[in-house]
Amino acid sequence: ANAELIRAVFRGETDARMDAARDLIIANAAAALFVGGVESGLRKAAERASQSIRSGAALEKLETLCTRTKAAVTKQ
Repeated sequence: ANAELIRAVFRGETDARMDAARDLIIANAAAALFVGGVESGLRKAAERASQSIRSGAALEKLETLCTRTKAAVTKQ
């Protein structure tokens, strides 16, 4: 259920539940970008995370991760 909610947010679906989930995803991603040193402030990090969702880059990265993970599991 959580994975589908994340995918729905990344696809740009909107309703009250998706908007709340999107805010949490952006906050989490912003924290990771800031702590990881990718961005120097949380506001810039949140803008970067939001842009990644809007552009489709977040969904593309998620799909790549899922594909590679399935391939690695299959090799075992």
